[in-house]
Amino acid sequence: MTSSDASIMQPKLLDVLIIGGGLSGLLIAQGVQRMHAKWRLLEARPILGGRLKNDEQFNQIDLGGAWIWPQHQPNVLELTRRSLPSIRTFPQPDDPSSTRIEGGALQLIHSIAGELVGEQIQLSTPVTSCKWEKNYERVRVETANNETFFTRKVVFAVPPKLISRHITFDPPLTQSKQAALASSQTWMAGVTKVALLYPRRFWDLDSSNMGLPMNGPAFQVYDSSTNDGNLSALTFFTLVPPSSPAVHDDEVLAERVADQMATVWNYLKRPDYAKQAHKFSHYFVHRWPLEKYISEDDKPLQINPHPSPVRALSQPEWGGVLQFAGSETDLQSPGVMEGAVSAAKRVLKELQESSQQAE
Repeated sequence: MTSSDASIMQPKLLDVLIIGGGLSGLLIAQGVQRMHAKWRLLEARPILGGRLKNDEQFNQIDLGGAWIWPQHQPNVLELTRRSLPSIRTFPQPDDPSSTRIEGGALQLIHSIAGELVGEQIQLSTPVTSCKWEKNYERVRVETANNETFFTRKVVFAVPPKLISRHITFDPPLTQSKQAALASSQTWMAGVTKVALLYPRRFWDLDSSNMGLPMNGPAFQVYDSSTNDGNLSALTFFTLVPPSSPAVHDDEVLAERVADQMATVWNYLKRPDYAKQAHKFSHYFVHRWPLEKYISEDDKPLQINPHPSPVRALSQPEWGGVLQFAGSETDLQSPGVMEGAVSAAKRVLKELQESSQQAE
């Protein structure tokens, strides 16, 4: 056998295999690419972005994560100001303590992905198993597409509950890790977001950002108008009861949200606003409970509380061979964009230190 034949028979060994193409996973891919490591990213869904999504018509209305709080979120703020200078933010119209990203938060995904080698990103590739082949100093990763990857390290950047439900490990993860993964709640997985677009902003900014009484599907509303004023919109967080016709019909859901907003405005003694609640020109609906690789409950009965930090979610396994990123693993701001960025920074630091020790 010649040396060339032997090299063909040897499986290609990656330095880092990243599971998940949301904000955290893409930042890790960007970091390992800059380290000149051999990497690949596998995303179970046919698109990148995780829980960041824009509407599909105007592509400027956030239907997923949206806000940055500058005073409390230094990592995502630094990302927008230094690492991604093309990203611009503006104050939330009805809550100046928070900001939004011009063009929608999905601009973060487009900007980071644009720096990556596209051939290293593989969509529609759910991972099913990881086996630590310790004698070979590698992990064998199997996918639902019957593909096999070999890598020195694996980084999971997906909602922890999905790891617990869909991926098997040999040897098993520690009991503390298994328990933390299984009990984790994915922030926003139970929410259906509804955006109503109007010909103009007719409401004052004291009448749009609020929690809503649960006499309808929505439990929160905010002004989602664009910074340039070209789109005037209200966006609602909703929980749709499984028995409601709105659970299958986007138009019915939009009308019921408008009904609810009209009732609230009448209660606030703004009948002039209430009369215009149904005069929206477009509506957009995104049902996160139906996203297979985001949610594990397609008919939620409640919105789980915002996640609290869980140290076990952030801990590596198999002596540092398995690393865990993603927003829910962050120990300061789990569940939001800040947590996704912070978790990516933590994992990249550990990968960098490990690489230096190996040299």
